[in-house]
Amino acid sequence: MSNDKNKYLSKMYDKLYNNVEREKSSGVRYDSIIITFMETTKNGVMHFLQESALEDYEIPDSILVELQDKGYIRRANFPDQYTLTAKGVWETEKDFGNLNEEKLIKYLDKKNGYDSFEKVKNLSEKSKVRIFTLISTRAFSEENSLDLKEDERIKNRWKKITEKNYEKLKDLNIIKDLEKGESKKGHLFGNAKAESPIVNLFRHSEKLPRRTKNVFTSSNLSYFLDLLNDDNNINTKKLSFIFWLIFQDNLVDDNGDLKMTEVQEILDFCKKVSRKEGIYLFKNSDYDLSDPSYDEQIKEALIDSVLSRDKWK
Repeated sequence: MSNDKNKYLSKMYDKLYNNVEREKSSGVRYDSIIITFMETTKNGVMHFLQESALEDYEIPDSILVELQDKGYIRRANFPDQYTLTAKGVWETEKDFGNLNEEKLIKYLDKKNGYDSFEKVKNLSEKSKVRIFTLISTRAFSEENSLDLKEDERIKNRWKKITEKNYEKLKDLNIIKDLEKGESKKGHLFGNAKAESPIVNLFRHSEKLPRRTKNVFTSSNLSYFLDLLNDDNNINTKKLSFIFWLIFQDNLVDDNGDLKMTEVQEILDFCKKVSRKEGIYLFKNSDYDLSDPSYDEQIKEALIDSVLSRDKWK
């Protein structure tokens, strides 16, 4: 493009950029009008484009015609005014170095979640407690779920179970001590006064579906790990991944060998919780996940989470 054309495109772009930077609370995002307008309402975009329009007398006729022919500018709300098109903004930002194909794709990758499948983020302490609670009780389906629409008696039972899971993870040095002041486990459940502690803990888990590849499932105060196949057997590959999110490399010694004592302790704990609590928590279910046939599947998944841990990293 000739220097003259660049000059007038740059003039229009600079006016647009400065108006957006001055008026929009977030300013120009990622130093790009293209990206900023992706996060702006249609009315907002029209406002900025109109405000940044140039009068036709500000642009020589020959350049005006050529910029229109190339699709870089178009008439604004009034016949004697011209504003940039998306193509004109794109060409200018490429010339300025503000934006290119690689930067735009990287932005879209992050914004629209295309990169979610590649990144596995560490769970928070509270999230590990949430998930371990669902594992130990075998809340593996909608029928066998942590349902916080139940009465206070059931909610209190879930609270006590969650406390036991918290203590077990703490004893295994998987999580840190979350006690706050003299209020035992106060920091685990938070300090919400308008709802019960267990509801407060699980309601603030909106990031967990994404962090667990959608194994953690929630709907209308009901929470479970979507781990059952069509034949009601456990999907051990998914459970292996969930176990790894909790324990990661903590179940191997310095030589990389499996810590079977800790593994067995975890399995025994989960088995005990399921046997003791399942009949009270899931009494309306058509099948019994505390049945011993599921013990081996859980053991297989836990051991695989250690032996195959490199595939989850």
